[in-house]
Amino acid sequence: SYFLTGAAIFSYFVFFTNINEGYIHTFFSFGTGGQTAIRNFRALGDDGMKADAIFTNNKNQWKSIYDEVKEWVWQNWSKWMEEKPAWF
Repeated sequence: SYFLTGAAIFSYFVFFTNINEGYIHTFFSFGTGGQTAIRNFRALGDDGMKADAIFTNNKNQWKSIYDEVKEWVWQNWSKWMEEKPAWF
């Protein structure tokens, strides 16, 4: 068990010393999954990415913006039915 712990710590050290420093911040976050889903939904412009940000998460994580999501779906439903994007 000491060997595995040492190997894990060594692996983390090697990993974090070899990645591009500009991306280190992407490995740590104090936000919850729900906060991330809501932030991504609001920030993304692509409908497919917005749908992925919301509909691949538990509804309880985004229930606080349910009306906002509902309005977005209502506004875009006919367009999606006509265009039939791959993510739909």
